[in-house]
Amino acid sequence: MLKGLILMTPYYIEPNRQDATRATMDRYSAVVKQVAAATAGSVFVDVQSAVDRLLTTYYPVTINWDRVHPNNTVSALIARAFLTAIGFDWQRGSTASDRRRRWLISHRSSSPR
Repeated sequence: MLKGLILMTPYYIEPNRQDATRATMDRYSAVVKQVAAATAGSVFVDVQSAVDRLLTTYYPVTINWDRVHPNNTVSALIARAFLTAIGFDWQRGSTASDRRRRWLISHRSSSPR
C-alpha cells in the first residue's frame, strides 16, 4: 500500500523544448521533481519523459490536435507510467505490495476464530 504522495509531472505533446508552452511545462516539471525529492515516501511519475519517448515515433498532432488533452494513446501511456512508478510487475500483473498481501492472506492460520 502506498503511504506517500504520488507526484506526476505535467506534460505537453510537443517535442520542441523551445516551444513556449513546452518550456513552461518543463519548468513546472522541475518543481514537481524537486518536491518529490524533498518529500519522504513520495512516488515521482515523469509523464513528460513518457510522452517524449512516444514522440520519437509519432508526430504530435497525430496523437492529439491540441497537444494538451490526452487521447486513448496518451491516457494509456500515463496509466502505464503511473503503474510502473508504483511498482507494478508487468510480468505478474500486480505490485509488490499486492503480492505481499496475497502471501500473508494465504499463509494465515486456518484455525477457527
